[in-house]
Amino acid sequence: MITCALDTFKCNFCKSGTLLPLQWTLADYEYDLQIDTNCSLLQCDCCSILIQHPLPSKQQIKHFYPQNYTNHSASYPKLMSILFNLNDRLEMLWLKKLIKQRMSSSSFSSSSSTSHDQVQAQTCNIRILDIGCANGRFLLYLKKHLNWEVFGTEADIKFVMHLRKDLRGKKRIQLYIGDPENIEFNSQKFDIIRMNDTIEHLRDPHASLNKLHSLLSPHGIIVGQTPNTDSFDFKIFKTYWGNLHMPRHIHLFNKKNLKQLLQQIAFKNIEILDTIHPGGAALGMQNLLRNFCNIKLSQGKAAIYPLLLVGLLPLSVFQKLVKKPGIIRFVANKQ
Repeated sequence: MITCALDTFKCNFCKSGTLLPLQWTLADYEYDLQIDTNCSLLQCDCCSILIQHPLPSKQQIKHFYPQNYTNHSASYPKLMSILFNLNDRLEMLWLKKLIKQRMSSSSFSSSSSTSHDQVQAQTCNIRILDIGCANGRFLLYLKKHLNWEVFGTEADIKFVMHLRKDLRGKKRIQLYIGDPENIEFNSQKFDIIRMNDTIEHLRDPHASLNKLHSLLSPHGIIVGQTPNTDSFDFKIFKTYWGNLHMPRHIHLFNKKNLKQLLQQIAFKNIEILDTIHPGGAALGMQNLLRNFCNIKLSQGKAAIYPLLLVGLLPLSVFQKLVKKPGIIRFVANKQ
C-alpha cells in the first residue's frame, strides 16, 4: 500500500500551475507490487495533468512489469483472444482509412493532384513503428493482412529477446530495446508512429515525443491512445480506476493538456478523438472486487474481466456521446 505525501510543487508541464497531491491511498490491485518509496499522484491546479511523484528511476520502472504482465503474455484465454483480435481488426481498418484521408490531403502529400492509384500504391508501402509493442500481436496482424514494413520497441531487454525468438523467420519485423529517446534508429524514417497505451508509461513524454517527431518522414503521422482523466469512470472509481494502473502509469492526461503537449513538440493538424473503450471502468470494477472480495487474478485479470468489459460497454458508449470517454485517441502530422 502506498500513501500520498503532502508536498506541493510547481508544474513543469504548463509552467504556471501548482502540483497538489490527491488525498488517495494507492495500491497495485493487479499484481500486488510493493514499492519501497512513498508515492503520490500530483495534479496540476491549472492544466490538470496527473504525475506520479517522485518520478520513478529507470531501474525502478523495470520492476513495475512482472513476468506475468498481461500485455507481455504470449497467449490469452479464448474470450480475451477473440476481443483482442476484433480490436486489432478495427484498428487496422481505421489506420487504412486514416492514411488514405491524409495522403489525399495537402498535409500528407506534396502533390495537390495525388491520384487514387498513387494513394493505393503508397498505402501498400507503409513503414510503421509501434512504440511499446508489447507481445508484438498488432505488428504480426499488420504484417499478415497488409504486408507493411513493421518495427517495434520495448523497454525490457529480456522481453525483447524473447520476442525476437518468437518472431524468428518472419521477414521485415525489427525490434529495438529501450525508451524511444534513447534508441538509435540509424537515420530511419517512418510513415506512421503508433503509441497505443504507451505515453502514460513514459518517464519523460516530452523528450520521447521530440525524438519521435524527428523519426517521422515529412508526410508522417503519429497516432496513439491514452487514458482520459476528464472521464466519468475516473470520477466514479477514483483510486480504484483501472487506468491509474499504479505504479506503471506515470503521467495521465486529458484532451486539453495532451493537445498542449503535442503543440509544444510542433506537431500539426492535431486531433483528439473520443473512443468507446470500457477497459478503465472494467478494471475499476475488478479492483473494487479485488479489494473487498479478494477475487483471484491470473496475469492481472479476473476470470470475469471479459464479462465486465461487455457489461460496462453502455457506460463507455454514453461517455463517448457526452465527450467524456475513458480513453482518448490522438492523431497528428509532422508538418
